[in-house]
Amino acid sequence: MKRKMLARILALTMALSLTACGGEDAAVQEDDTAPEDQTEENVQVQEPEAPAANYTVVESQPYSEGLAWVVYRDEGGTTYTGAMDKEGKVRFCIEGEAVRTTPFEDGQAYIETEDGLLLVDEDGLVYDFASHMADGGLRAYGGGYAVVYRTVNDIMEGRTTSHILVDSTGAERTLAHQVSTDGYASKGFFRGGNSGTYYVPQADLWLSDAATEAGLPMWFPQTSVIGDYAILYDLQYVHGGIPDNNGDLHLLYAGKDDTEATFLDTSALPELSNLAYAEFSITTAKTDCGLVSVEYDSTTLDGAEHTGKYFLDLENGTFLTYDGEYADLTFKDTFSVGDGKIALELTGKDSMTYLLMVDRQLNELSEPIQVCYGTENFIVDSYGIVSESGFYDLEGNQISDGSFANLEMMSLVGDGTVKTGEGVYCDYTGQQLFETIDASGAQQLA
Repeated sequence: MKRKMLARILALTMALSLTACGGEDAAVQEDDTAPEDQTEENVQVQEPEAPAANYTVVESQPYSEGLAWVVYRDEGGTTYTGAMDKEGKVRFCIEGEAVRTTPFEDGQAYIETEDGLLLVDEDGLVYDFASHMADGGLRAYGGGYAVVYRTVNDIMEGRTTSHILVDSTGAERTLAHQVSTDGYASKGFFRGGNSGTYYVPQADLWLSDAATEAGLPMWFPQTSVIGDYAILYDLQYVHGGIPDNNGDLHLLYAGKDDTEATFLDTSALPELSNLAYAEFSITTAKTDCGLVSVEYDSTTLDGAEHTGKYFLDLENGTFLTYDGEYADLTFKDTFSVGDGKIALELTGKDSMTYLLMVDRQLNELSEPIQVCYGTENFIVDSYGIVSESGFYDLEGNQISDGSFANLEMMSLVGDGTVKTGEGVYCDYTGQQLFETIDASGAQQLA
């Protein structure tokens, strides 16, 4: 009897002590030596955790800047479109699957629904463009801007359509030219209608207007968007124009963060000045470092013929010459891989695709790394190289043969991840990043 009484007193003393230290809800920890006749009065029962909700992935997009858009359903059958991080957590979502989304660029992405256009950042809603489209329609969007067209009927003036630029603060600006871009404009470069040019919102300029103001005789302009830059160049002397002593290549460009256009002076380049004839092409279609490859075939007024290539650095407007061992090969896209290194894509005479690691002055840092045959898919970033033949580090050492996935069918998404199945993502070693989607804490956008 004394033993049982002592045990009860001991248990009561421990409970009072824990309550004083941790509050009224502090739990009494069970001890293997506790008496067998403990009652419900001095033992708190741990309630079982509620089972996690189950979400079914319907569709998913590649990662961009650490987030991937996914369409999923909850247990009740409701469908959502949400932004999911690499841990499988959906940060925010919008109900429904009949929406259009864009990849994240510079921390922003768009959600277009039948009710309007939302600009979101990595944490949720930034701006709703719907009110600006109430009396018009959406033409294009991107880079934090939307272009709305509005049509007015006037008995005397007739039917006129204007294009209005709206920024993320709601400020409007009437554009001098029509916009032909329809839908998403990557980086926010909007293509003009009949002007054959691009509009750069940050600088409020049309490249063709900038060329005119600079006195450049742009008769047959060529335009393109490469990475963060819109480029306009002209070879009027190629197309039957009358040569004169100013037959230079005319080229100007503007970056997405620039406040004015940059005009490149090619008069110091014998192959691209004093031209009687020239073929000039930019072979780079994708770049995240602003380094593009250009090839030329020209004849100058003195009859000298030139054939070769330059690398144009759009960060500082300079032309660079690569005269290394592989100068005769064809160069394509360029990729930043960190630590000041750039991977140059080139095609060997064996029809294989290689990556040559260089610094920004085009000094070679490695031997070419074979990645794939011809036009097969591959990606390269600071994490490594993925191709249909396997996974490699940036020195070309194989880290996986890709046996964990069908490399011919999988989505090569970059950003340190590969998609190996619907809603299934792995890192470059084959380690699955997450097995289930967690939307329990997702912020729902209105």
